[in-house]
Amino acid sequence: MDLSAVSRKEALSRVVRETSPLGKRARASLLVARTINDALVPSDDDDARARVVMTSVSTLAVASFAVFALWMARAYVPAATLFAWHPSCLSVAIGLCGAASVVGVRVRALAPGRERVRALWLHLALNSAGGAAWVVGFWAIYANKNNLGKAHFTSTHGKVGAAATMVLVATYALGLFSFNALGLLTRLDMNRRAKDVKATHRVASLVAIFGGILAASMRTGHGSTGFGAAGRAVADVALFAGAGALVFLAATTPAWKIER
Repeated sequence: MDLSAVSRKEALSRVVRETSPLGKRARASLLVARTINDALVPSDDDDARARVVMTSVSTLAVASFAVFALWMARAYVPAATLFAWHPSCLSVAIGLCGAASVVGVRVRALAPGRERVRALWLHLALNSAGGAAWVVGFWAIYANKNNLGKAHFTSTHGKVGAAATMVLVATYALGLFSFNALGLLTRLDMNRRAKDVKATHRVASLVAIFGGILAASMRTGHGSTGFGAAGRAVADVALFAGAGALVFLAATTPAWKIER
């Protein structure tokens, strides 16, 4: 067989394809298809940029909640009165539970494995500490009002705070049941409900933390803080920066899927 003839034939076919109108349209269609595919399918660079953004926003959220907690609590430490335990503990609770919410949201994108389990243990630890501070702070204001003979939950702050506290207790219980490492659903033969429990826990946890943030925002200017306008601004900016970052994470963090 004459290889040179074959080569000439292939070269001629290529010239025809590249110069004919049909060949040009085919190449144009292929170029468009590749462009669309590149836009829809993230590249390694896209994934790397997304990780940087998510890490940066997560750091902003945790740092903001920490600043809020320390800034507000410092106004009441040492807690010389029963009332002082309310804002000091609740400020710390917002800081810890806010950080726990960030971890919980980020966990959704992690594949099953050691890294995910470690993150869930951290989420549980932060929520446990924050929840304990939250309950102590709630008890302090309730007991203080009893001592003063005042009615409970008469202000918007009190009503929102009480509702957030009830949701917090419920979501903590749901979190314990949804954590497979603890095996509570298995012991109760309720694994078939695991998906519903996890979904309810995720929604309820966001309701609790944003309810707490809303209640806290109503009292950053309370006279007992001793803050001026600048001091309140620090608390407000830190609180709402953390809340905004958490909203962004909750809205944009994808859930891990087996096909990923």
